[in-house]
Amino acid sequence: TSPSMSMMSPASSPCFAMGLRAATAAGLATVITVNDNTAHEDFSAAMMVVDALGEPEQAASVLQGDPLQRDCVDIAQIRDSLQRWWARPASELPTL
Repeated sequence: TSPSMSMMSPASSPCFAMGLRAATAAGLATVITVNDNTAHEDFSAAMMVVDALGEPEQAASVLQGDPLQRDCVDIAQIRDSLQRWWARPASELPTL
């Protein structure tokens, strides 16, 4: 039998960034939330990388991308970040 996802280590599952690769290939802007298993991955193609989406008791921290306007990633933040993301020249958008 195969191990459950909770038992897999990053070394046994090297494709944590596969969703980002697929989104980038499709031309989508992405927001990545990292955890202990994914913090070492290369998410440089993402629009924003955060440690969490944020909660009233615990603010999110931006690891890459636009600074947060509030303590959490919300619709207004995503809208503003998307406007800046798509305003960039095509040559500056990430590719595979």
